[in-house]
Amino acid sequence: MGVLHMERINSKHRESEEITGSADQIIKSIISKFNLAIVQPNQVKMDCDKLRQIYKKAVSNSIYIKLESLFPLLQKRSGLIAEYVFSFLEDVAMTKPDSLPLIEALLSARDKTLARKALENTVSLAEKGTIKVTRSFIRFIAGRMDTDNSPFTERASVLKISLLVKNYNPGKRFSHADPLMALYLEEKNLDMRRLAAKVLDNSEKALKRKVVEIILGKRIAAFFLPYLVNTGASYTDLLCFQPEVLPFLMNDFIRSEKIIGFRLLCDIITKIGWNRLNLGFEAQSLTGISIGGSPSFMVSDLEASFLDKCEGAEQTSKQYLITTCGGQVSDEQAGGYENDPITRFRSYNLNHASLLSDFLDIGPLRVEKVRDMIRRMDQIVEDYVLLFNQFSDECAILPGVYQKIRNKITRELDESLDNPQFSADLTRIVQSFEEPHSMGDVRTLHGLKRYLHQQGLSMGFKLVEGGRSPNRSVDILVATEDGIRFGYSKIRFADFESSRQDQANAPKIPFTVKLLIDGFVLQMLRGQEKFPGVDIFCYGNEVHYYFGFRNHPAFLRIDYAPPLRGGMIDLEYFGVSNYEMDQHPNISLDAIKAFFQRIEFEIQIDVMRIHARYDKERALTLGDLCRKARRVFQLASYFMDLDWIIGSLALEHKAKQKVTEAWIDFFLRWGYLPLKNVLTKDRIGILIGLVDGPTGQKERIWSGEGNYTDIYTACPPEGFYTNFL
Repeated sequence: MGVLHMERINSKHRESEEITGSADQIIKSIISKFNLAIVQPNQVKMDCDKLRQIYKKAVSNSIYIKLESLFPLLQKRSGLIAEYVFSFLEDVAMTKPDSLPLIEALLSARDKTLARKALENTVSLAEKGTIKVTRSFIRFIAGRMDTDNSPFTERASVLKISLLVKNYNPGKRFSHADPLMALYLEEKNLDMRRLAAKVLDNSEKALKRKVVEIILGKRIAAFFLPYLVNTGASYTDLLCFQPEVLPFLMNDFIRSEKIIGFRLLCDIITKIGWNRLNLGFEAQSLTGISIGGSPSFMVSDLEASFLDKCEGAEQTSKQYLITTCGGQVSDEQAGGYENDPITRFRSYNLNHASLLSDFLDIGPLRVEKVRDMIRRMDQIVEDYVLLFNQFSDECAILPGVYQKIRNKITRELDESLDNPQFSADLTRIVQSFEEPHSMGDVRTLHGLKRYLHQQGLSMGFKLVEGGRSPNRSVDILVATEDGIRFGYSKIRFADFESSRQDQANAPKIPFTVKLLIDGFVLQMLRGQEKFPGVDIFCYGNEVHYYFGFRNHPAFLRIDYAPPLRGGMIDLEYFGVSNYEMDQHPNISLDAIKAFFQRIEFEIQIDVMRIHARYDKERALTLGDLCRKARRVFQLASYFMDLDWIIGSLALEHKAKQKVTEAWIDFFLRWGYLPLKNVLTKDRIGILIGLVDGPTGQKERIWSGEGNYTDIYTACPPEGFYTNFL
């Protein structure tokens, strides 16, 4: 009897091994098909049908463990092949009790239809008690709701999630019996609180005063309730309020309401949302004053009362400028990103700055100094390869090129230990300046450093797609007493080197972001409405700005340090889109080149790629650097259009050059370009003025002869500034 029993056990064991081995082969087959660009869905279906039969015969849990390698496939592809794998795993989930990892895989499906179906099945399993809704599972669902274009934020999906929450039993963790209110009011995880808020908002229940008082406290709740009620604030909106900044936010509300009034303030909140001003905002009243037909000076009310007394003064407009800041004060920004591309790129540039200081040091070379330079270069080369290997084939040969130079230096160092005087050959290999055009031209450490720095900057803007997202936003609005005239909401930034406490106590918008805002505001107040989106990453004095012009990126890196300590401005972008090359009227980009040259930038244009730089060669102080940065931000909204506009004018080439020089002069005086005012309606002529005719007013257009002239020539009148001062 014992022998027969053992034979049966061995037989089952062999059968189990055969089943597992067969399943393993089929699973590998499915995975390989998901890696193919083109695959016949029926082949995947046949594999899944075989697995389904094998799973029914399985007597051990080992096959289920094998199935886990199929889970990531649902996030990789959509369509029929994903549907067949989903259907098989769905069958497994329905028969296996407490299969939360499998259910999470189904809920993570890339195909939204499949994800919705998985949610419906999950609710069914939870209501039957087949699965237990745990805190970690609620947290997983919350994370899925927070992903871009998540199907779980749809009204029908949120309703199903509310049924899951009803089956959540937090035990003695919370004082509230209702699991939904317990999550919203007492849970520490913000994603889970947002999930609860979305469910509450979906229920169409109005925000309750008692809930507001619990979240904000009675005194602060009494202050904000009129705004919350008049803007139709939601439970999700209420989570935007952060204790660290509430006292400052209240002061902003008090000051701003005095300037723009309660109604306009509520209109602004309704338009942009509480989450985009929860860190603070500022309102200013500005008056436009024209002197003798000049462009308007946009000044404060006090300054306007002074300018009004000037001869020829005329009030042209009354506007409100509102700047808001929203986002999250986050502990996560202080660290934990050591290996991501943005942080590595920042470290890479800091090492370049330190190495540059070593090269600029006029003192004699010493053994320890050279060894420090080698250590920095080791890290630069390592970072360069890790950052840019997908963008540059030269990364494959870089280690060999560097190792050759490094070996020469270390060999010379070892031989000169007893000799304080370095050989001329060692000094040359380390310090000699060169301008290599390719990796193969590099002969010295200084030359390699320069080449890697220039190449790194040229590829740096590509890293933002794989890096972190900024966690704060800026909105700029221009309004009048009649309402909001213009709104811009495409500035995002993150400060990755400050703690939560630093972020709460620091100005809500850093100086390095404020510089850009000031440059954009100057254009908005004069009617410019086309602006790029901007993502800004702040690392102390080093800041990276990523501009998005339609499908066009531009990368601006500024080190806000004294020029002799590495302070510089470096801008790179394509001035003409690939889709516009055949239509562009001036692909040589003469105008933008002239603008940068007049503001003292070194500029190179190579096959429509613009590279502009301002550094120690031209800058004397940090103040010089900041003034040039402000000029770049004032010019930014015209980067892609300036040559197109001037190139399209119905003028001869010499006349277009006059236009360029005149517009540069205007830009340097006023900080903007009055394109809406000086161009004719068809945008191919320069407007001198309007004359009355039998059929109405007619445009007077500059012919291109003589000196450049437009409606603002000689405005304000000659001697105004002298008399004013």
